[in-house]
Amino acid sequence: MPNAPLIVLVDWFDGGHNATHLAQFSRAIRELGAEPCIICRSATAEQLKHISTGGTPNETLRIYRVDWPNFYSIRPRLRKVMVLARIPGAILAAERDHGRRASLIFLSCIFEEQASDIIGIITLLNRAYSGLYLHPRQFHPAVARAPDEVKPLYKLLMHSRFPALATMNEDVGDKISKQLEKPVIVFPEITNEEHRTDHPLKRRLRRFAGPNPLVLLAGYMGPWKGAPLLARVSLMPEAADLCFAFVGILPIETFSADNKKILEQCMNHSPSSLFHLGRVPDGECYNALVDAANVVFCAFEDFQFSSNTQTKAAIFERPVIVSEGHLMAERVRDYRLGEIIPQSDPIAALAAIRRITNNYSQWVRENQPRWKEYREAHSYQALKIAFKKLLVATAVLPTSCLSSSELCLPCIQQDQNLFESRG
Repeated sequence: MPNAPLIVLVDWFDGGHNATHLAQFSRAIRELGAEPCIICRSATAEQLKHISTGGTPNETLRIYRVDWPNFYSIRPRLRKVMVLARIPGAILAAERDHGRRASLIFLSCIFEEQASDIIGIITLLNRAYSGLYLHPRQFHPAVARAPDEVKPLYKLLMHSRFPALATMNEDVGDKISKQLEKPVIVFPEITNEEHRTDHPLKRRLRRFAGPNPLVLLAGYMGPWKGAPLLARVSLMPEAADLCFAFVGILPIETFSADNKKILEQCMNHSPSSLFHLGRVPDGECYNALVDAANVVFCAFEDFQFSSNTQTKAAIFERPVIVSEGHLMAERVRDYRLGEIIPQSDPIAALAAIRRITNNYSQWVRENQPRWKEYREAHSYQALKIAFKKLLVATAVLPTSCLSSSELCLPCIQQDQNLFESRG
C-alpha cells in the first residue's frame, strides 16, 4: 500500500490484552485504507505471529521489536531514558522502511503513569499522536488526584499534537471531551473469539466440577479482582455443592494480612476450589476457561473501568457477577448480563450465584439477557467504525468517509466544525 497513510501502533507493554488490541487495531486500520505497522515488546511480537488478520495471516504487517525487563520494576527516571532511547528510533526506522512519514502515531495503551514518557516522544518527533486512554482514573471523582499531581497527564492530553483520544469508558467519554475540548471516541471493549471446544484446560475444569456448577475467576487476580471475596464464598458450608476455579496470576504478597490468610485457607482447605496459578497464556486459553464455567465472577473492588471478561462472557453466554457502583454494573444492568451485588459481600455473592445456578433456565427466562446486543456493541465491526471516526478526527481520513449517522454518534463531536476543519 505505497500511497496509503502510514499508522504506527506503539505499545511497550505485553500484559493483559495488548496483543489482541494490536492485532484488531491493525486489521481495522488496513481495512479502512491506511497501512499499519507495530512497535511492541518482543513477547507481544511472538504472540502476534499467531494472530490472523481477517481470517488469513497478514504477511505484509511489519513488527518492530523493543525489549526490556519488567517495565514497572524499573525506576521511573531510567524507564523514561529507555523509552526515549528506543521508541523514537523504532518509529524512524518504520518510516524509513515504508518510505514515508507516519500520518499518525497511535499509542494502543495509555496508562496515566506513562504520560511523562509519552511527552518526551512527542517533543522529539513532530508527528500527530493519539491513543487509547485505558483506566481514565483522573476523570472519576472517587479516584482522581489533584490536578497539580498529574500535570504530565494534562500536558499530554491537551497537547496540540494530540488532536483526538480514545477510551473504552463510555461513562466518562463526554466528560473528557468537554474538559479537553477535543474529540474523544469511545472504543468497544473488544476481545478475540478464538476457541477450541477440546481445550485441555477446559476439560480439566469440567472434570473437576463434574455435575456441579462452576464459578470462575480468571486472569491477573490482583487485590481489586475479588479473589478473597470468592474464597470466602467457597469456604461457606452453604456453598459445598458449588465448585470454584481461580486461574491466572495471584500475587498473594500484595494482599492484606487478612485477605492473604483467607486465600491460603481456601487453597489448603477448600476441596471445592481449584487453583491453577500462572499467566493465562493467550486468548484461546482464556476463552476455554469462560466456556467451561457456569458463572463468571467479576465482582471487582473499587474498579471504575471496563473489562473484556464481560465481552468474553457474552460471547459464550455465561452470566457474570459484578459489584455495584461502577461501569461494569451499569453494563450488566443495561444488558441484563448477570447479577449485581454490594461490594465485598460474600453472603450477597452466594445468593447471586444461587439465583443463577439453582434454576438456570428460569433465570434466563426471567432476565432475558441481551448477550447478542452486547456482543454487537463490543464487536470488531464496532471497533472499525470507532477507528474510522478517530482517523477522521486526526485528519488521516477526510470527513466525507463518515456517514451522517456515524458523525452524530455520542462523544465523537463536541463541534462538528472541528471535523470539517481537519478534513
